[in-house]
Amino acid sequence: MKKILVCLSSLGNSNGVASFFMSYYPELIKDGYKIDFYLIRDDIQMSKRYIDTIQKNNGRILIAESHNKINRYFKVKKSLKKYLKNNYDIVHVNLVNVYAYACIKAVKKYSPNTKIIYHVHNPNFRMNFIGNVLNKLCINFSDKKVACTEDAGKSMFQNQNFTIIKNAINIEKYKFNLSSRQKIRKKYNINENQFVIGTVARITKQKNPFFIIDILECIKKVNEKVKLLWIGEGTLEKSIVEYIKEKKLEENVLIIKNVENVYEFYSAMDAFLLPSLFEGLGIVFVEAQANGLRVYASTNVPKDIQLTDLVNFIDLNESALFWSEKILKDFEMTNNRNSEVYQEKLKASDYNIKKAKINFSNLYEKIMKEEKF
Repeated sequence: MKKILVCLSSLGNSNGVASFFMSYYPELIKDGYKIDFYLIRDDIQMSKRYIDTIQKNNGRILIAESHNKINRYFKVKKSLKKYLKNNYDIVHVNLVNVYAYACIKAVKKYSPNTKIIYHVHNPNFRMNFIGNVLNKLCINFSDKKVACTEDAGKSMFQNQNFTIIKNAINIEKYKFNLSSRQKIRKKYNINENQFVIGTVARITKQKNPFFIIDILECIKKVNEKVKLLWIGEGTLEKSIVEYIKEKKLEENVLIIKNVENVYEFYSAMDAFLLPSLFEGLGIVFVEAQANGLRVYASTNVPKDIQLTDLVNFIDLNESALFWSEKILKDFEMTNNRNSEVYQEKLKASDYNIKKAKINFSNLYEKIMKEEKF
């Protein structure tokens, strides 16, 4: 039995890295891997779907049980010392900074024969001095470096060799579905004639949430029936709710947490908006295109996501009014969904899980055959 420990921040529904890994998970199980998950966050509700899938395949979910940032580093080291006694072949670290270092250092100290994969999902964006030092240590102590894109890998690993594994998805799962659109809209009292802007993202600084609300405010001045459908939760949720109240937009925003069937919500949307400050890739942009949605992203998002002509890149130096005018103009020109055409384009891409799923198995097989660093 080949045993892997995957280190993540959480298994929440709005965690893109968790979603990415769980896309590959079924094929890894078929290939004979036993996979446990180690989470450093115990304050994010886990996806029931993920829990059921993991437990069904005899996997364990291990948690650092840390209640604040101050003691989380020490909790990670202490708990990993205990869990590493399970003799894992590989520890797959999908974290950054102090938590990545805590995991990697624990493996080096308590399980020296275990191979370490250091996997980055975002570029080195304004990382401070300590962050850069810890990143270099993680690079030096890991046996294999992995990134989701060329840009993210070069940014984090610089002149070191690394492997790219695409954030692939089941393209067909995200196809536009009229029944799903009607079901979701009916459930949340959204009329068919309402213009729904959607986003699927953690409510954190990285996702630029206040700017999303500013754009919505501008759109409402033209279309009072507009609705923002936000799938996610995060550290800035309370602040965002207060900001929405200040703008008197309570009737125009619907924040939904712990969503298991995210793929159905795309069909209820008319446009997808996420002006992130930075992204490693942003798999939600691919999901939205698979649904036939027009996508509005900042120029800080990797160009890798532009798999179709649905993607619109807009500079963050442009005003919220500029963004809103672009979104409204496109919607007025055409609001017909042609998912079939875009489905075919994405099925032929490297982001189709049916083409890319072999990469993880190959990676694990290769690293287990190599000599320990």
